[in-house]
Amino acid sequence: MHAYAQAADYRIVQAEASLAAARLFYDLNQFARAMRHIDQARSLWGDEPAVMELQKRIEDARFVTK
Repeated sequence: MHAYAQAADYRIVQAEASLAAARLFYDLNQFARAMRHIDQARSLWGDEPAVMELQKRIEDARFVTK
């Protein structure tokens, strides 16, 4: 049972780290790298509102021409 709890904690940390990395690369205008990390966060967290909101911002910045 303890091993399952540790694995769950690792998954949560991995998801949070992926989201943080996506934010960092978004702030650095490195949108392709940000997408890679937001995709990983979404695969771990699903439709978490923070993930979905950042994904939309990254996509808008990456694919919308100014």
